[in-house]
Order: sequence, then C-alpha cells, then structure tokens
Amino acid sequence: MSALNEYIIKSGNKQYKLIKGQKCLVDKLNCNTGDIIDLPLLFSTENGYNPSVIKCKVVNAKQKGDKIVIFKKNRRKNYDRKTGYRHLYSCIELA
Repeated sequence: MSALNEYIIKSGNKQYKLIKGQKCLVDKLNCNTGDIIDLPLLFSTENGYNPSVIKCKVVNAKQKGDKIVIFKKNRRKNYDRKTGYRHLYSCIELA
C-alpha cells in the first residue's frame, strides 16, 4: 500500500487518477465556481474496488485549454483556410 490515498474518479466518459488536494482539469461541467459536486468513485487505495461517490470542489468552472490550429490547403488552387479551437474545461479538487 502507498502512503498517499489515490482515487480514480469518473467524469463524463473519462477516468482520472487523483490524490487528495490535487487539482485536475475535466471536461466542462454544468456548475458554478465553488460548488461541491458528487462524482462516481471507481477505485481508492483505502476501499479498493468499492463503487461509491466522492465529493469534489469546483475550483474554476470555466477554463479554456490550449489553442488547436486547423489548417486546410489545396496546393496550386489558391485555397487555404485557417481556423482555431479551444476546448472548455472545469478545474476540480477533491474535497
């Protein structure tokens, strides 16, 4: 057993490995900054594979990720298009 309690939670369709007090970026949640939310707990080093819920605090409800650049080009046709995309995240912390 490790000295730190590790937790695996599920948010959306993804799983995240966290330690108490660690902040994590998850896909945008429909809540406000400072809210306490319940997320499914899949595994913890204390309880093992005992599915339950765990309380998480929303540190920042709306945060933008890095820009992803989409560039389309057809050579010799004078065609090029450049657009960008920034994914929205929520920052959570185990309460």
